[in-house]
Amino acid sequence: MLKFTEERLDILFKMSPGEALSAAIDDLITLIDVTQDFTVFWYQESKNLKPEELNKLLKYEEENINLLKRILQWGCDRGDFIIDDINLAAHDIMVLCDMWAFRRWALKKDYSLDQFKQEQKKVIFRITSARR
Repeated sequence: MLKFTEERLDILFKMSPGEALSAAIDDLITLIDVTQDFTVFWYQESKNLKPEELNKLLKYEEENINLLKRILQWGCDRGDFIIDDINLAAHDIMVLCDMWAFRRWALKKDYSLDQFKQEQKKVIFRITSARR
């Protein structure tokens, strides 16, 4: 998973901040779709993990949050986003992406993966006051 994030950095920062955020959301939700059970495990069982195992999971989470924070800060610096708290916004976005795993039993009845991505991006772009 860490390799996934590292490989995307060069590609994402060749786009506009809005395009990069959209692509990052697509990528994160796709990854969460592939690792649904792991994502649910992370939320439910992290409190029971050994410290070294928990640290691995936290490092992965931190990498994703840092990627989102970099994109959001870049967008704010360029005037594309208006965000008061970039750290909290990054965490909000991560939870909105993770929702695909921990609400899958309900969401899959009404949304395809692509529909979910599009609807979540609408919410996220409203949060950031982003201009596309």
